[in-house]
Amino acid sequence: MNISKFLFAAVFITISLFPANSWAQIRSGAFTFSPMIGGIIMDDDQPVDDDMAYSIAVGYNFTEALALEAAGTFAELEVENSNNEVDLENYRLDALYHFMTDRTLVPYVAAGIGSYELDDNSDFMANYGVGLLYFLKDDIALRADVRHLAAFSENNLLYTVGLKFQFGGKGMAEVAPKDSDGDGVLDALDKCPDTLEGIVVDDDGCELKLTLHINFDTDEAVIKPEFKPEIDKAAEFIRKNREVPYIFIAGYTDNAGEPEYNQSLSERRAEAVRQALIDNYDLDPDKLKAKGFGESRPVANNATSEGRYENRRVEIICCAVFPE
Repeated sequence: MNISKFLFAAVFITISLFPANSWAQIRSGAFTFSPMIGGIIMDDDQPVDDDMAYSIAVGYNFTEALALEAAGTFAELEVENSNNEVDLENYRLDALYHFMTDRTLVPYVAAGIGSYELDDNSDFMANYGVGLLYFLKDDIALRADVRHLAAFSENNLLYTVGLKFQFGGKGMAEVAPKDSDGDGVLDALDKCPDTLEGIVVDDDGCELKLTLHINFDTDEAVIKPEFKPEIDKAAEFIRKNREVPYIFIAGYTDNAGEPEYNQSLSERRAEAVRQALIDNYDLDPDKLKAKGFGESRPVANNATSEGRYENRRVEIICCAVFPE
């Protein structure tokens, strides 16, 4: 019996049966269970016929590639030129090494040691072989396996097919992607993770907004003519996003002055922008809401004149609902 040719033929035929699709399957830390059926080809020196064999294996995946498996094989073999039958039992402990573990079709090699019992005779046995897994689902795979069972006085060949089940292991419980601020952009992609509820965001999860820089006279909330282009820009932004239910006009100041005063001033200036948009651009007043936040939300350092300029601003923010 030419074992090497038989092994090659078995692997080639099995590979041809299944297409290989990319799909991560084997899980590190998973327990496995494999019921299998097949046959055993006995060495010509043994006075028994070849026959069917049944195998059961349980294992553990230490990594995606490396696994340990305990297996048992059982068969009833007919004695040549007789109606008598003898029992064959094979128990072994095997190491399996898997290749291409990120695919649906996963080949592996196996080797191990164990015991070989035929009728009342027992012997130490080593084995080696190859196999294939074809995953039907994340937890279930078709399995084909060919082993050379090498005892001191016998050389037999075991071939089986069956199923392999996985239980537990890494990747078993998939964590649902999170969207902590509820803006419709997953946390992994969200560049602005603390968006207020009701704010319309762009693809990066940041507020869909326009920032205006309008210099008001001290203690005034009157928009000077030279800042009309800023109001034009705001009107164009609102019309461009006309499908947005609401527009929130938020006023801010720097930290010069008392906080209470700055709060009142920011409210008056935000309302001035809202009224200018209503009076001059025929925008729906029910769609626009103004609110002041004083010096409470700086975007730059108030210690510099440039920073204070950045903080004296009015933001036009697109909203699904008005934030509190």
